[in-house]
Parts: sequence; structure tokens; C-alpha cells
Amino acid sequence: EHREMEYGAALYDFTGTAADELSFKKGDKIQITERVSEDWLRGKHSGWEGMFPRVYVQLSTVEPGTS
Repeated sequence: EHREMEYGAALYDFTGTAADELSFKKGDKIQITERVSEDWLRGKHSGWEGMFPRVYVQLSTVEPGTS
């Protein structure tokens, strides 16, 4: 079964406060790996993986920067 990759483009800087949270800067591309809840997502960025608030990213099935 082919599942489209989901990506997020960071709308704001986010600094994780817990060990399992992913920190990133506005404009970063994040590969979404799991929808943890309605408000939290899990994703990968620059070799790190962690959770972050859903409202911090614009979701897309197209990798940011590609057309």
C-alpha cells in the first residue's frame, strides 16, 4: 500500500522543552511520521525526530520547495 508522505513547513520557531519534542525554525521542512493527537504531530528534521504542536506547521503532501 502506497501512502503519500506528509510534510510540514514550519510557520514559526519552536523550541521543544521535553526530550521527546522536536525543535525547529520558521521555514524548516519537517517530514511528518505520525499524527499523535489532534494537536500534536511527530516528525523528522535534520536527523532528529520528535513531537511538536500541529499549529506550528503548514501541512502538505508535497515536499516544500518542490513543484
